[in-house]
Amino acid sequence: MARCFAALAWVPGLLVSNVVVDREAWFGLVYRDAVPPPLGIVAYAYSCVAIGALVARYARAVYRGDRRLLPQLVGLATLTTGAILDRLATARVTRRPYVLDLALLVVVLSVGPALVPRFIETTRALDESATKLAAAQRELVAPERLAAVGEMSAVVAHEVRNPLAVMFNALTGLRRELGATKSTQTNELLDSLQEEADRLRRLVDDFLDFTRPVTLRPQAADTRALVQSAVELARTAAPSPHRLSSSLDDALSEVRCDEQLVRHALARLIENALQVEGPAIDIDVTAGSEGRAVTIAVADRRPGVSDDNAARLFSPFFATRAQGTDLGLTIV
Repeated sequence: MARCFAALAWVPGLLVSNVVVDREAWFGLVYRDAVPPPLGIVAYAYSCVAIGALVARYARAVYRGDRRLLPQLVGLATLTTGAILDRLATARVTRRPYVLDLALLVVVLSVGPALVPRFIETTRALDESATKLAAAQRELVAPERLAAVGEMSAVVAHEVRNPLAVMFNALTGLRRELGATKSTQTNELLDSLQEEADRLRRLVDDFLDFTRPVTLRPQAADTRALVQSAVELARTAAPSPHRLSSSLDDALSEVRCDEQLVRHALARLIENALQVEGPAIDIDVTAGSEGRAVTIAVADRRPGVSDDNAARLFSPFFATRAQGTDLGLTIV
């Protein structure tokens, strides 16, 4: 209905006539009133009733304890009272100055301060929603990127694997052909080729471990033998100046797990500790039983990991050292 009256207001003479009456009021002020036609009186009355309904709704809410609506209640009640008084003054029922302008000022002063905190609260909520949306978008994009990287890594690893096998065969053949006649320089060149070929093979193995689907085959496993074999595997795969020792509880119970995967993960974790650069330190591997559970720990004497790095430790391709594929802890 309000929209209909707003549209009709554009029609000249329909809601407001061209008849203007001068009326002298208090304080020497002279008002010029446009005499409304019958339809204009209906529109004015409807507006007053609509605002009065809002006043009643807010009054009920305030009565029920919602004090946040008190400024709106005061503003609308003042506006409705001013509109009714001005209409009575226009109809010459009462002789008093127009107060609607003052009523609008009261509305602004009462409602404005109440709306500012809400505006600030809404703005903050929008900022938080935008931040959460951006984070959600990053979380959705990250798996797709990792999947693409995984597929690419698998393709590259498989393509490199065959030429790498040829390189190892060629190195073995060269050592056999040259035999004891090879010079010191030749030995150094062959050792350098062997070292780089081994490093390339480790890179290929890392990429394949990263992309290979994992199928669990749980079975009963001797925990003590499992940990000992992982320690020896890590010591062989990552020669290091650091001192590696193990302390295993004699009463270790069997555990049901995928023995191969647990050994591989534990060995990788120990290798990660052995490969950190710096002065020689002690690295301890301990295992003990706690009720029905078995706890295995790998610890060193370094200061530890910073909070910023801790959140990214198991992310692919994150590393704090120059060499390697940066997939060790991700594979773990």
